[in-house]
Amino acid sequence: MLEIRLTPPSHFIPDETLEPPALSASPQIHLLSWQAWRTTDNKGELVSGCFELPTTTWAPDADALALGKLQETIAGTAVRAVKFGDLAVTGQRLLRPGTERTLAGHGEVTLDARATQGFVLDTRGHVLVSCFALCGDANEPSRCAEAVHDARLPSTFVAPPEPSLALRAVLLLVHHPNQTAAGLLTLTLLAGAAAIATRKRPKRRR
Repeated sequence: MLEIRLTPPSHFIPDETLEPPALSASPQIHLLSWQAWRTTDNKGELVSGCFELPTTTWAPDADALALGKLQETIAGTAVRAVKFGDLAVTGQRLLRPGTERTLAGHGEVTLDARATQGFVLDTRGHVLVSCFALCGDANEPSRCAEAVHDARLPSTFVAPPEPSLALRAVLLLVHHPNQTAAGLLTLTLLAGAAAIATRKRPKRRR
């Protein structure tokens, strides 16, 4: 099972009150792991989580959307954990394949986060894995940042699956709408003509 390995600072204790985000709106996404710790004075929170999405098809254009969804999840977790979720991407590294991002936020509480995303293979086939570690502490932000920096996130990924014919058609329509629309119209006309030409005609009475 994929998970994040990290060492909470000594003034953090397990927090069982911070639950993982609700996934009812996205039933195809499953929770892999979830851990949370808080400071004894409730002014800091350390959270890690991993999610998975089995899929048989993918396209490079979907990478940005998936990373954006992961960032939304991190920001939403930060809002619930420390009431502040204004995070910005401060760095991105291609793992070839896969992607790692660092994020930070500065407000009443300084936030530090790291996230990785990529595909793994199991008995189901290709599975998109998204993981993150987030920490914010009003009193000792440097120790929070160190815990996130030292966290071991999944980083060994495989190449994504090939796009299906249907997905390729959609991508072609998005990038070349005029040419694709004309091509689809031609195919539709040809298909209609073929249907007319090959349909059975009623027998004439003699």
